[in-house]
Amino acid sequence: MKKKINHDMAIVLSSFLMIPAILLYGLYLQINGEDSPGGGFQAGVVFAVVYILYVSLFDYKTASKIVPTNFFLNGLSLGVLLYLGTGCASMLMGGNFLEYAVFSNNFAKAQYIGVFLIELGVGLTVFCAMVIFYISFILYDGRNR
Repeated sequence: MKKKINHDMAIVLSSFLMIPAILLYGLYLQINGEDSPGGGFQAGVVFAVVYILYVSLFDYKTASKIVPTNFFLNGLSLGVLLYLGTGCASMLMGGNFLEYAVFSNNFAKAQYIGVFLIELGVGLTVFCAMVIFYISFILYDGRNR
């Protein structure tokens, strides 16, 4: 017997209209994080909200067909590697850990490159960690929403 999903159309429609706006706001936070309040952590949480909203609308099995759980496990590792790789690359280029000045002769450009890579690593790590936490909670719950 197939499980029938019964949702109010107003909730589903408004959620689908909100998802692109939430993604755009998360992208804004990620890109402008080094110049204004926000950054990788906040953007990662906002991106995780989109996935959690989608799972709340449908169920985990439907969402895992679109984005498999392995993506989040690999993304978590990739985000940490990006953060550590940026620091190690600066050491290999003759600087200290996370010393961005070695990335370019132009100090402002070097700072931009270094901070962008760090914020990208943090955003990816936080996004994947929040989704993994959520998945762990719903799987532990036993109802498999």
